[in-house]
Amino acid sequence: MPIKILPNQSRAFHTPAQAWAWALNIIEQFGDKIRTEDGQLCKEVMNLQVTVLEPCIGWPIQGSGWDMAGLNRYAEQLLSPENPGFDYTYGERLNAYGYAIQVMDGDTPGEFVWCGYNQVDYIIRKLRENPTTRRAIAITWSIPDDPIKRHVPCLQSVDFLYRAGKLHEVAYFRSQDVLQAWPANVYGLSRLLDYVAGKTGMVAGSVTTFSASAHIYEK
Repeated sequence: MPIKILPNQSRAFHTPAQAWAWALNIIEQFGDKIRTEDGQLCKEVMNLQVTVLEPCIGWPIQGSGWDMAGLNRYAEQLLSPENPGFDYTYGERLNAYGYAIQVMDGDTPGEFVWCGYNQVDYIIRKLRENPTTRRAIAITWSIPDDPIKRHVPCLQSVDFLYRAGKLHEVAYFRSQDVLQAWPANVYGLSRLLDYVAGKTGMVAGSVTTFSASAHIYEK
């Protein structure tokens, strides 16, 4: 079967509520039914892109099932390097990305030491050094661990671009539950955008989500 190209696969909206409603409608109207590797049935649209021009206003989204307390808990976890015991958190991957380095004793390789790298601090530093940089990006996929794990990050990268006087954020999701997760994802991303903008003295702009698999699970 050929890949389905939709007539309106990329749209921009002023508020999160407008963007969410459009994305849900696109999936309901054009989505194909597939069964995931976990055995769940869902309706899916590939490569769905939606931009929220004013991502920091209009919360919570009515009918999303998220209230401000839940949204703030989600955002705080995304902004924190701490992991309370999950397989992973976005905050841990963004603020304390784990990698191993081998300690050398002269010319002799020694033991491996696990290190954490703050990618958000890196993004802030890059934007301060050169506001038009195209390298202010952070990733979440861990090559040593994720290929063998059952639960792996849906959010794969966040990219920041300062253009036309505003700081914009683009997030790539390999998989995104648009009905249940998209509102929290975008709220957390808007808080991250606001944080980076504040640290760099920039004005927060838009949040764009690009979902390779944008889906709604069937009940």
